[in-house]
Amino acid sequence: MKKSRSQKERVKYCVRPAMSNKIRLRIHHKGKLVETPVKWYVNGKVTEMNWSWNADYMSYMELEDMIKSEGYVNIKCLWYWNPTYKFFRGLRSLNNDQDVLQFSKDVVSYDVIDVYVEHCVGIPEIIDDKN
Repeated sequence: MKKSRSQKERVKYCVRPAMSNKIRLRIHHKGKLVETPVKWYVNGKVTEMNWSWNADYMSYMELEDMIKSEGYVNIKCLWYWNPTYKFFRGLRSLNNDQDVLQFSKDVVSYDVIDVYVEHCVGIPEIIDDKN
């Protein structure tokens, strides 16, 4: 049986699932970034999130809320390590939605990403016990 012309010209579509960009965050906190002799994060603690984020749908507000849920209110700056580079060249800022968009591009095909928290030093409140 001969196929009609319309059957030959029919467009065929291939349906396949979209690639999901799921990552886990490893949060470095309670430490500080030092520049000498090389750039590094020292004297900190590490908390690894045990659930995955879809990096394509992240926002700075969500990231900041997640860091604040760890008990931090005075966040000076957030950084992430672009795993394509060594630490001293791969540290990138993560302080607004534009940075988060770049972050989502940089972390494609990686499972765990390191995020570093720089804290503001708070001014202690002195309470006088004389009264």
